[in-house]
Amino acid sequence: MVIPNHYWGRNCGCNYWPIYASIAMGGSNPTTICLVVIAGDILVENESKFKMRFAELVTFKEKYGNCNVSKITGEDRVLGNWLSNMRATYKKKKAGDDDTSGRILTDDQIVKLEELGVKWSLVGTFEERFEELRAFKDEHGRCPTKGSDGVVHKQLYEWLCITRHAYKNIEAGKSSNTILLDEQRKLFATIGLVASLSFEEKLEELRAFKDKHNERCPTAKDKDYKKLYNWMSR
Repeated sequence: MVIPNHYWGRNCGCNYWPIYASIAMGGSNPTTICLVVIAGDILVENESKFKMRFAELVTFKEKYGNCNVSKITGEDRVLGNWLSNMRATYKKKKAGDDDTSGRILTDDQIVKLEELGVKWSLVGTFEERFEELRAFKDEHGRCPTKGSDGVVHKQLYEWLCITRHAYKNIEAGKSSNTILLDEQRKLFATIGLVASLSFEEKLEELRAFKDKHNERCPTAKDKDYKKLYNWMSR
Protein backbone atom coordinates (compact mmCIF):
# COMPACT_ATOMS: atom_id res chain seq x y z
CA MET A 1 0.00 0.00 0.00
CA VAL A 2 1.27 3.48 -0.86
CA ILE A 3 0.99 5.85 2.13
CA PRO A 4 -0.11 9.34 0.93
CA ASN A 5 2.26 12.17 1.88
CA HIS A 6 -0.19 13.85 4.27
CA TYR A 7 -0.11 10.78 6.56
CA TRP A 8 3.66 10.76 7.11
CA GLY A 9 4.80 12.33 10.36
CA ARG A 10 1.27 12.33 11.81
CA ASN A 11 0.73 11.26 15.41
CA CYS A 12 -1.49 8.22 15.08
CA GLY A 13 -2.53 8.39 18.75
CA CYS A 14 -1.08 5.04 19.81
CA ASN A 15 1.31 4.44 22.73
CA TYR A 16 4.18 3.82 20.35
CA TRP A 17 4.31 7.34 18.92
CA PRO A 18 7.49 8.47 20.78
CA ILE A 19 9.27 5.27 19.73
CA TYR A 20 7.93 5.62 16.18
CA ALA A 21 9.39 9.10 15.97
CA SER A 22 12.76 7.96 17.24
CA ILE A 23 13.19 4.79 15.16
CA ALA A 24 11.66 5.89 11.89
CA MET A 25 15.14 5.80 10.36
CA GLY A 26 15.86 2.15 11.18
CA GLY A 27 13.52 0.42 13.61
CA SER A 28 11.06 -2.38 12.95
CA ASN A 29 8.32 -3.44 15.37
CA PRO A 30 6.87 -0.18 16.79
CA THR A 31 7.05 1.44 13.35
CA THR A 32 5.04 -1.41 11.89
CA ILE A 33 2.37 -1.00 14.56
CA CYS A 34 2.01 2.71 13.83
CA LEU A 35 1.83 2.10 10.10
CA VAL A 36 -0.97 -0.39 10.69
CA VAL A 37 -2.93 2.29 12.52
CA ILE A 38 -2.31 4.79 9.72
CA ALA A 39 -3.23 2.22 7.07
CA GLY A 40 -6.47 1.61 8.95
CA ASP A 41 -7.25 5.33 8.82
CA ILE A 42 -6.61 5.36 5.08
CA LEU A 43 -8.97 2.44 4.52
CA VAL A 44 -11.72 4.10 6.57
CA GLU A 45 -11.30 7.36 4.65
CA ASN A 46 -11.32 5.47 1.35
CA GLU A 47 -14.47 3.51 2.23
CA SER A 48 -16.29 6.67 3.30
CA LYS A 49 -15.50 8.44 0.03
CA PHE A 50 -16.34 5.34 -1.99
CA LYS A 51 -19.77 5.02 -0.37
CA MET A 52 -20.55 8.66 -1.12
CA ARG A 53 -19.50 8.50 -4.78
CA PHE A 54 -21.06 5.07 -5.27
CA ALA A 55 -24.41 6.43 -4.04
CA GLU A 56 -24.09 9.27 -6.57
CA LEU A 57 -23.32 6.73 -9.29
CA VAL A 58 -26.41 4.71 -8.37
CA THR A 59 -28.51 7.87 -8.71
CA PHE A 60 -26.88 8.62 -12.07
CA LYS A 61 -27.69 5.16 -13.37
CA GLU A 62 -31.30 5.43 -12.19
CA LYS A 63 -31.58 8.65 -14.16
CA TYR A 64 -29.72 7.70 -17.37
CA GLY A 65 -29.75 3.89 -17.38
CA ASN A 66 -25.96 3.47 -17.44
CA CYS A 67 -22.73 4.38 -15.63
CA ASN A 68 -21.07 6.33 -18.45
CA VAL A 69 -20.45 9.53 -16.52
CA SER A 70 -18.65 12.26 -18.44
CA LYS A 71 -15.70 13.96 -16.76
CA ILE A 72 -15.69 16.72 -19.36
CA THR A 73 -19.20 18.19 -19.48
CA GLY A 74 -22.36 18.27 -17.41
CA GLU A 75 -23.13 18.72 -13.73
CA ASP A 76 -21.65 15.30 -12.83
CA ARG A 77 -18.05 16.14 -13.77
CA VAL A 78 -16.77 15.49 -10.21
CA LEU A 79 -18.37 12.05 -10.23
CA GLY A 80 -16.96 11.45 -13.71
CA ASN A 81 -13.45 12.34 -12.56
CA TRP A 82 -13.77 9.99 -9.57
CA LEU A 83 -14.90 7.14 -11.80
CA SER A 84 -12.06 7.85 -14.23
CA ASN A 85 -9.61 7.65 -11.31
CA MET A 86 -11.15 4.34 -10.22
CA ARG A 87 -10.61 2.97 -13.73
CA ALA A 88 -6.95 4.07 -13.62
CA THR A 89 -6.50 2.46 -10.20
CA TYR A 90 -8.19 -0.72 -11.42
CA LYS A 91 -5.79 -1.02 -14.35
CA LYS A 92 -2.78 -0.54 -12.07
CA LYS A 93 -4.16 -3.10 -9.61
CA LYS A 94 -4.64 -5.67 -12.39
CA ALA A 95 -1.09 -4.99 -13.62
CA GLY A 96 0.28 -5.48 -10.09
CA ASP A 97 1.42 -1.88 -9.77
CA ASP A 98 0.91 0.50 -6.84
CA ASP A 99 -1.23 3.59 -7.39
CA THR A 100 1.24 6.36 -6.61
CA SER A 101 -1.66 8.75 -5.96
CA GLY A 102 -2.57 6.72 -2.88
CA ARG A 103 -5.97 5.67 -4.24
CA ILE A 104 -7.33 2.32 -3.10
CA LEU A 105 -9.78 0.02 -4.85
CA THR A 106 -10.64 -3.12 -2.91
CA ASP A 107 -11.92 -6.37 -4.39
CA ASP A 108 -15.33 -5.78 -2.78
CA GLN A 109 -15.53 -2.31 -4.33
CA ILE A 110 -14.65 -3.74 -7.74
CA VAL A 111 -17.49 -6.25 -7.41
CA LYS A 112 -19.96 -3.50 -6.43
CA LEU A 113 -18.98 -1.32 -9.39
CA GLU A 114 -19.17 -4.21 -11.84
CA GLU A 115 -22.56 -5.32 -10.51
CA LEU A 116 -23.81 -1.76 -11.02
CA GLY A 117 -22.64 -1.92 -14.63
CA VAL A 118 -19.34 -0.02 -14.65
CA LYS A 119 -17.12 -0.81 -17.62
CA TRP A 120 -13.40 -0.56 -16.93
CA SER A 121 -12.51 0.60 -20.43
CA LEU A 122 -14.71 3.17 -22.19
CA VAL A 123 -12.16 5.20 -24.12
CA GLY A 124 -13.54 6.18 -27.48
CA THR A 125 -16.69 4.06 -27.27
CA PHE A 126 -19.99 5.16 -28.72
CA GLU A 127 -21.65 5.07 -25.29
CA GLU A 128 -19.11 7.39 -23.67
CA ARG A 129 -19.28 9.96 -26.46
CA PHE A 130 -23.06 9.79 -26.57
CA GLU A 131 -23.28 10.54 -22.84
CA GLU A 132 -20.95 13.53 -23.33
CA LEU A 133 -23.19 14.72 -26.15
CA ARG A 134 -26.30 14.30 -24.00
CA ALA A 135 -24.71 16.27 -21.14
CA PHE A 136 -23.55 19.01 -23.51
CA LYS A 137 -26.98 19.38 -25.08
CA ASP A 138 -28.70 19.40 -21.68
CA GLU A 139 -26.45 22.29 -20.65
CA HIS A 140 -26.39 24.32 -23.88
CA GLY A 141 -29.60 23.34 -25.65
CA ARG A 142 -27.70 22.40 -28.82
CA CYS A 143 -24.96 20.18 -30.21
CA PRO A 144 -21.32 21.38 -30.14
CA THR A 145 -20.00 23.35 -33.11
CA LYS A 146 -16.52 23.76 -34.56
CA GLY A 147 -16.00 27.44 -33.93
CA SER A 148 -17.79 28.48 -30.75
CA ASP A 149 -16.98 25.66 -28.31
CA GLY A 150 -13.21 25.86 -28.21
CA VAL A 151 -10.60 23.21 -27.67
CA VAL A 152 -12.39 21.56 -24.74
CA HIS A 153 -15.14 20.07 -26.90
CA LYS A 154 -13.10 19.53 -30.07
CA GLN A 155 -13.03 15.72 -29.76
CA LEU A 156 -16.75 15.55 -29.07
CA TYR A 157 -17.45 17.72 -32.11
CA GLU A 158 -15.23 15.56 -34.32
CA TRP A 159 -16.95 12.39 -33.07
CA LEU A 160 -20.33 13.99 -33.78
CA CYS A 161 -19.34 14.81 -37.39
CA ILE A 162 -17.96 11.32 -38.03
CA THR A 163 -21.00 9.64 -36.52
CA ARG A 164 -23.43 11.86 -38.44
CA HIS A 165 -21.63 11.01 -41.67
CA ALA A 166 -21.72 7.29 -40.88
CA TYR A 167 -25.39 7.47 -39.92
CA LYS A 168 -26.37 9.15 -43.19
CA ASN A 169 -24.32 6.70 -45.27
CA ILE A 170 -25.82 3.66 -43.56
CA GLU A 171 -29.35 5.04 -43.85
CA ALA A 172 -28.73 5.64 -47.56
CA GLY A 173 -27.46 2.09 -48.03
CA LYS A 174 -23.88 3.23 -48.63
CA SER A 175 -20.70 1.77 -47.12
CA SER A 176 -19.25 3.31 -43.96
CA ASN A 177 -15.84 2.98 -42.30
CA THR A 178 -17.52 3.62 -38.94
CA ILE A 179 -19.64 0.78 -37.58
CA LEU A 180 -22.97 1.75 -36.01
CA LEU A 181 -25.23 -0.95 -34.60
CA ASP A 182 -29.00 -0.64 -35.05
CA GLU A 183 -29.53 0.35 -31.40
CA GLN A 184 -26.74 2.91 -31.61
CA ARG A 185 -28.28 4.50 -34.71
CA LYS A 186 -31.67 4.74 -32.99
CA LEU A 187 -30.05 6.27 -29.92
CA PHE A 188 -27.98 8.73 -31.94
CA ALA A 189 -31.02 9.87 -33.93
CA THR A 190 -32.68 11.08 -30.70
CA ILE A 191 -29.98 13.73 -30.14
CA GLY A 192 -27.27 13.83 -32.79
CA LEU A 193 -29.62 14.48 -35.72
CA VAL A 194 -32.21 16.64 -34.00
CA ALA A 195 -31.89 20.22 -35.19
CA SER A 196 -31.95 23.06 -32.71
CA LEU A 197 -35.08 25.16 -32.50
CA SER A 198 -35.22 27.92 -35.08
CA PHE A 199 -34.76 31.56 -34.12
CA GLU A 200 -38.51 32.17 -34.53
CA GLU A 201 -39.36 29.25 -32.23
CA LYS A 202 -36.94 30.46 -29.57
CA LEU A 203 -38.31 33.98 -29.87
CA GLU A 204 -41.83 32.67 -29.36
CA GLU A 205 -40.64 30.73 -26.31
CA LEU A 206 -39.11 33.94 -24.93
CA ARG A 207 -42.37 35.85 -25.49
CA ALA A 208 -44.28 33.15 -23.62
CA PHE A 209 -41.81 33.37 -20.72
CA LYS A 210 -42.16 37.16 -20.50
CA ASP A 211 -45.95 36.94 -20.59
CA LYS A 212 -45.83 34.51 -17.68
CA HIS A 213 -43.21 36.40 -15.61
CA ASN A 214 -44.28 40.04 -15.78
CA GLU A 215 -42.23 40.94 -18.87
CA ARG A 216 -38.87 39.95 -17.41
CA CYS A 217 -36.32 37.81 -19.25
CA PRO A 218 -35.02 34.49 -17.85
CA THR A 219 -31.91 34.50 -15.68
CA ALA A 220 -29.43 31.84 -14.57
CA LYS A 221 -31.65 31.26 -11.51
CA ASP A 222 -34.51 30.01 -13.69
CA LYS A 223 -33.37 26.39 -13.77
CA ASP A 224 -36.41 25.18 -15.74
CA TYR A 225 -35.51 27.66 -18.50
CA LYS A 226 -31.77 27.05 -18.62
CA LYS A 227 -31.73 26.35 -22.38
CA LEU A 228 -33.67 29.54 -23.10
CA TYR A 229 -31.30 31.55 -20.90
CA ASN A 230 -28.24 30.02 -22.63
CA TRP A 231 -29.74 30.88 -26.01
CA MET A 232 -30.22 34.50 -24.95
CA SER A 233 -26.67 34.69 -23.59
CA ARG A 234 -24.97 33.54 -26.80
